[in-house]
Amino acid sequence: MKKSSQLMAERRKFLKLVGGGAAFVSLAGLAACSDSGSETTAKATTAAQKADPVPDEKPAAQTAMKPEPASAEPVSQPATASSEGAPHLSEDFPQAKALGYYNDSSAVDAAKYPKHTPDQICGNCVLYTGKAGDAWGPCGIFPGHQVNANGWCTAYVRKA
Repeated sequence: MKKSSQLMAERRKFLKLVGGGAAFVSLAGLAACSDSGSETTAKATTAAQKADPVPDEKPAAQTAMKPEPASAEPVSQPATASSEGAPHLSEDFPQAKALGYYNDSSAVDAAKYPKHTPDQICGNCVLYTGKAGDAWGPCGIFPGHQVNANGWCTAYVRKA
């Protein structure tokens, strides 16, 4: 029984770390993740949850209902069916910075990104969904923005 309690404590820590996504995960449903997966284990896990509450733990539904704090950083918009008129991705956009995005692949810092090669451009990446020959197009990594077909980022994967 101690092993089950220890597993539940670890699961609670994990769910606390993932935040709002925990609203969709039932702790009782996680019993299926245990090593035995039996119905007895599921009952014991549910009993352990009731008997061993975590202090200061709020129900997941309440956690998910908290409004997010306002941010000065721009937030990308969800991808739309048409990227016509979507803004061009700026190298200063936080997600672009995090992924080392450059509007011009030839300007990539070779010391910082040694795996980059000059032939790697957004236009021949599997994530780029723009039409061949377009200067800018949508990318699955940057929804709501258009990337330069001659650009590059660390998520680059060559089309087959």
